[in-house]
Amino acid sequence: MRDVAAAGLVALYFIWFAGRWIGSGFTPDDLMNCHRALEQPLWKLLLDHVTVYLPTTEYRPFGSLFYRALYRSFGFQPLPFHIALYAVLAANIYLTYSVVRRLTGVTAAAWAAAVFHAWHGNWTGLHLSVGFCFDVLCYFFYAAALIAFDAGRRWLFLGLFILGLNSKEMAVSLPLVCLVWKGGQCARSATAALTAGLIAMAFIGGRLMAPGGLGGMEPYAPRFDLATVFSRLDGFLEMAAYGRGGMVWAFLVLLGATAWSVMYHRRAAVVALVLSGAGALPVAVIPQRSLESLYVPALGVVALLALPLAALCRRSPLGSTVAAVLLAGTFHQLGSDPDPDGRLAEARHIGDVTRQIRQAAPSLPRGASIHFTRDPFPRFDWNSYFLIRLLYDDPTVKVDRPGRETSATYDVSWDWDDGGGPGHGFLRRRSLEATRASTAPKSTPSK
Repeated sequence: MRDVAAAGLVALYFIWFAGRWIGSGFTPDDLMNCHRALEQPLWKLLLDHVTVYLPTTEYRPFGSLFYRALYRSFGFQPLPFHIALYAVLAANIYLTYSVVRRLTGVTAAAWAAAVFHAWHGNWTGLHLSVGFCFDVLCYFFYAAALIAFDAGRRWLFLGLFILGLNSKEMAVSLPLVCLVWKGGQCARSATAALTAGLIAMAFIGGRLMAPGGLGGMEPYAPRFDLATVFSRLDGFLEMAAYGRGGMVWAFLVLLGATAWSVMYHRRAAVVALVLSGAGALPVAVIPQRSLESLYVPALGVVALLALPLAALCRRSPLGSTVAAVLLAGTFHQLGSDPDPDGRLAEARHIGDVTRQIRQAAPSLPRGASIHFTRDPFPRFDWNSYFLIRLLYDDPTVKVDRPGRETSATYDVSWDWDDGGGPGHGFLRRRSLEATRASTAPKSTPSK
């Protein structure tokens, strides 16, 4: 009964902080990712899951499948995408509980870890933008693979690991974590971990670092030096502490929790340290990322924080959950953004433009040529292009922005008046020559 109460408390905590974002619209990253997912043939996306040792234009093919499946099922509607994302986020909270319980053998610590991992104010992107589905899906398969490994289900473990790699490259640390966890206790476990390690090496050498791989792109180009690593970790700690003012306290709390965990739960603490350290390495050697990029390795951090808290609460599942909610909730409330809705501005703008385009042109000719005399998205070069193609489910449509005209005549010409600020813009339709078969906006499932 206490476990049920603890689970309910974790659910309420998650809904209280994260629930408001489920109604968010599409972000610029969502438009780009969804469009990319539809550009590739389905057979190519499926093949990419097997050929993890080869570069691919879809660097994270499982996330592309996620976008593709939702778009084909529900059309260009943001709510189903966010519901699916939240479903995986909620599943990840349970997986956090399950992994920490198996790793530490302390149920009270598992519940506290679930609270710590359920929300952080600088993880808002995980809930606001479906573009972070790559991190969320990677965590799902990473944690599920750890559970399968502990249960001795080797083939399932390897399959989940490959899906994790195809979700995001953060999964490369999993073989090392498994080897440290049980590699010295069981020959079959060691074999499974080493096999996963060979797959990870093939993935790093082929998909990441080979010519044409992700590592060859400037935003992902690694720099293997200690100055870069410490600089990135310093940036992550600042974000985790909600600013430089809280960094000292955050570091001391983490150091104290780690020292206590090493003294009283050495094996679990070592695994958690490897998980957090090796897991953070892929983003510690590339240009600075937001805190959401540490969503996967944070599993090790929350385990270290939860163990001493569980001991203080005398290993009471409900007591440790209440304490975690009070501590973490207060910390996040004090450090939260005073204008949390500010991050929704872009999504709301995309939603407003989409609504007005639907009203102005319920249908367009297949392969239409469209021109914006003033673009609704001056900061993002390709938003209009992606939006129109996704809205009408037409990969042949042509969209020209101001100063980039490629045709003397257009089927549609639109002008955007910003109205003096966000939320006040309106679309003017200049002309439409419907001379070909029409196609309706992508607001219903494709057949």
